[in-house]
Amino acid sequence: MSAGQARGIEVSCSGCGASTTMVWQPGAACPECGSTDIQPTTRIQLHSPAAASRAAAKSGSRPNPLVAVLLVAVIVIALGFFIRSLLPKGPPTAYGYWACEACDIEFTANMQRTPLPCPDCGGEAYHLVKLYCSVHEHVFDVYLQRPDPESFARWQKEIERFRNLRDADPSMMPPIPYITSYKLAGSDEWTTTKPTGFCCPEGNCDMTTMKQHVPQ
Repeated sequence: MSAGQARGIEVSCSGCGASTTMVWQPGAACPECGSTDIQPTTRIQLHSPAAASRAAAKSGSRPNPLVAVLLVAVIVIALGFFIRSLLPKGPPTAYGYWACEACDIEFTANMQRTPLPCPDCGGEAYHLVKLYCSVHEHVFDVYLQRPDPESFARWQKEIERFRNLRDADPSMMPPIPYITSYKLAGSDEWTTTKPTGFCCPEGNCDMTTMKQHVPQ
């Protein structure tokens, strides 16, 4: 640093105790007593205030790595849900018992309202309702159920007509659902009256101790 650039600072002399402002450098002598044992009493600032402000601003602008990680995690999770929504939906999870009236085979399949083809003989299989008796801890057959043939045939015609005309006539009401027929286990007759009040093979007739059993 040249003399023209030098700036005086406050110094203190250990010899005479005088304080003065001077251009200080190692080996400088006290102007009062000539002692070289003098020390600066003014703190020397190595960096300008502007440089310190720029350094602080630069440090504060650094991105937080934790925020970046959380942002990436949220994006990955959202992308996973979006891809999952595009995948085809799996089969229904509700299963039921089915029985073929022609060959008496029983099997389990997805629940639906219309008969299923028998996997053994190709005939019509109907939904078989079973109950579980908690008193004797066993499962027993109660009845078969199916759409009543005449009612179902009529409903099929009406629903087809409804589908063809509903665009032209939005006020058109859908047809009344078809009637369901029931056949008690061990019986040969179908009825449109839903059976109620059952007894298990062991003689328990308390319906509060029974519930419908479904395949696991």
